[in-house]
Amino acid sequence: MRTRKYLLSEKIEQYAAYHAYTISAQKSDKLRRMDELLKKAIKYELTERQKKCIMYYYYESKNVEEIAKILSIRPTTVYKHLSKARTALKKCALYL
Repeated sequence: MRTRKYLLSEKIEQYAAYHAYTISAQKSDKLRRMDELLKKAIKYELTERQKKCIMYYYYESKNVEEIAKILSIRPTTVYKHLSKARTALKKCALYL
């Protein structure tokens, strides 16, 4: 049985992978709603640094070391920001 945390990570990865597709293709109501809710959750539930880490990691497919160099922080800090961002987004997972 999968945990909610894994399901949330899976949803974020699916969203990032299909983001380009959903923009150009006709969106179903469910995908459109998921898209809007995830954007709002990222915008309002995360700190600026958490947003940057999520965007680089999931949307631009950068690894933790690359993100650490870009943001001038240590890789362990990137891991912490990603973890806390996922935890914050998990609160919104009920709406996805």
